[in-house]
Amino acid sequence: MRFSRIGVFLFAAMLIFLLPGALKAEEQLTVTVSTDKQTYEHGELITVFGTVLDENMQGIALASVSIQVNDPNGTPIHITAILSGNDGSFVDQFSAPTGTLDGGYTAFVIASKPGYADVNTQTSYTVVPEFSVSSMIWFVVPLFVVLVFLRKQRLRIF
Repeated sequence: MRFSRIGVFLFAAMLIFLLPGALKAEEQLTVTVSTDKQTYEHGELITVFGTVLDENMQGIALASVSIQVNDPNGTPIHITAILSGNDGSFVDQFSAPTGTLDGGYTAFVIASKPGYADVNTQTSYTVVPEFSVSSMIWFVVPLFVVLVFLRKQRLRIF
């Protein structure tokens, strides 16, 4: 089978014009993530927020953002997928589950958009035991008894 010179020329021209676009490397995304606080109590509302940006630090609209939050043992407690807004920002809210472990939790975030390389990052926060009135009684009552005893003995501690 013989190719005409015009056919070979057209094929070469197509390669010259189309191949560079096909071989172009994907642009790089950047994603930031934070929580509204560093410490939460069980049952408290947690807000995870951030921004998906391009190489020029411009917000990327409609980027897919996956969020997974793991407890101190690495067990997922919250998983969601959302889209970034027109300015590249995203927000997710959920409650710190009651009855879960105290300690450090990690929110892992992956951002993706066609034409860009995926990017991931993470942030951490701490869940602490609730400081309730009943737990305060165990501290205040013995302290009060000691102070009354010292006062009756006419001992000064200050």
